[in-house]
Amino acid sequence: MPMCACLLVVLFALVTTAHGATVRELQERVAAEPQNTSARFELARAYLSSGMSAEAVAAWQELAKSVPKGADAHYGYGLALMSSDRFDDALAAFGEAIRLDARRAEFYQAESSTYVSLYRYQDALDSLAQARSLSPDSPVVAFQTGKVKSQLGRMEEALADYDHAKELQYDAVACDFERGYLLMRLNRREESLTALDSALRGDPTHLGARYVRSQLRRRLGDTAGADEDLAIHTVLTKQQKSIDELKAAILRYESPKERAPIWANLGRLHLRYGDARAAIDAYEAALALDPELVIAHIGLGASRAANDELSAAEKAASEALRLQPDAAAAQALLGEIAYRRGDAKRAIALLAPALESDPSLGSARQTYAEALLVQRNAGAVAQYRLVVESDPDDAAGHDGLARALAQVGGDLPGAHAVALRAVELAPTVPPYRNTLALIAFRLGKLDEAEQALRSALELNPGNPNYRAGIDAIRQARAEAGK
Repeated sequence: MPMCACLLVVLFALVTTAHGATVRELQERVAAEPQNTSARFELARAYLSSGMSAEAVAAWQELAKSVPKGADAHYGYGLALMSSDRFDDALAAFGEAIRLDARRAEFYQAESSTYVSLYRYQDALDSLAQARSLSPDSPVVAFQTGKVKSQLGRMEEALADYDHAKELQYDAVACDFERGYLLMRLNRREESLTALDSALRGDPTHLGARYVRSQLRRRLGDTAGADEDLAIHTVLTKQQKSIDELKAAILRYESPKERAPIWANLGRLHLRYGDARAAIDAYEAALALDPELVIAHIGLGASRAANDELSAAEKAASEALRLQPDAAAAQALLGEIAYRRGDAKRAIALLAPALESDPSLGSARQTYAEALLVQRNAGAVAQYRLVVESDPDDAAGHDGLARALAQVGGDLPGAHAVALRAVELAPTVPPYRNTLALIAFRLGKLDEAEQALRSALELNPGNPNYRAGIDAIRQARAEAGK
């Protein structure tokens, strides 16, 4: 399996940022106190953890020049160079950090990751040996050692390293996936399946685990399970490809004003795919580059609302309206916030004129439709139809239309077809499978309803409602004499 992406994640985990401080706040602090080295370090770390590679390289390079004997400055510079795929330069930076302070295990970990990116696996293992001698109980070192040994064909040793990393509280999903993949390569299929099942319980969207388990299930004769995993993998891969294309586009532009809208578009994709935290980071990056980008303020507000940060969401919407008083999307966002606060009437009052001004506001129309549905208003069906017509790949819109057709539209067969489409578009979202189960149950399709709930339960094992639903289906089947 590819090494670079996984080890870069390990590297970024080593970079800590000030809790609660956004890139913009840190920029303002540095602008007010340009000689404050501590603030400059915080800003450089924030750039790096936010994925702002160009800004990170510039900030860390300046720190390395102004604090030439500061090992942390050279270490940070190396990480920034790594994030820009400048691996040879990164090696030089890490080498300087080690020369200045050879007692820091994380410096050798970073050096090891760079060697991996250059396919120099034995050098990577040597660096990890140095790191382990300095930090014998480091879970990161144990995990990375397993990754490198796997590449060198030392699979049994790699398995032991993954077990050790898990004992040391390293990310259980990552450990289970790597173990599952190696066990499959060793033809220990049942053990592999157990490890992969565990990984996917921890993270149902894990691309590698989905793909490997689909292959394993097929070898074990579970064709239906393999097909389901592959279908989910296909959707997730499409989403990841869209994100990767935007990240690549960001690197092609030098002007901050050119990069800012791309960051905003990246935020839009993250929000659409259900990752509000990543969306917030992307929109913050956009605003750090262009503080007056209205669409970024609106997107940031929507992302914070999705993350249950309603006051911060309202602040972002208000700032968008200050910059552009006729911004219908910002007014609509205030309506969406009102709905999230449980005030459906106020939400409708704010959303209706915003949608009249700009009918293309898909998210706002969806909230408008949901507010109507909460009030048992049959107009919800027409609004949800507009949502899915404007974006045929909107899974949430399809789920809403299915619920509207079932609850106020009087069309269960139509609701069933739309619910199936929602699941097809977003197979890792448990509530969509729950909607399908409820509609199938009302249609008397008990086997389909039970399978939908079982799939939802696999994605969200702790949900008691799904278990209760399965019990209700079994009871209904018994009463029907089936």
